Amino acid sequence: MPEERKVTTKDVDIDGFLDQYIEVVNGDYKLTRIENDISITIKFKLKENPKTKICQESSVLFQKV
Repeated sequence: MPEERKVTTKDVDIDGFLDQYIEVVNGDYKLTRIENDISITIKFKLKENPKTKICQESSVLFQKV
């Protein structure tokens, strides 16, 4: 497997309680492999601000761009 590979997204659905708040931005993303791990950074668009706190701790980092 190549160390990097292009992944294209289009009209991606999100299931669960977050679907009302965020959507995946269509576009090309880079999937990177480091030994047995893979990593991908995907851009999300905020559809609506949550009215309550969603979670207190998370291993996922969301950065507003």
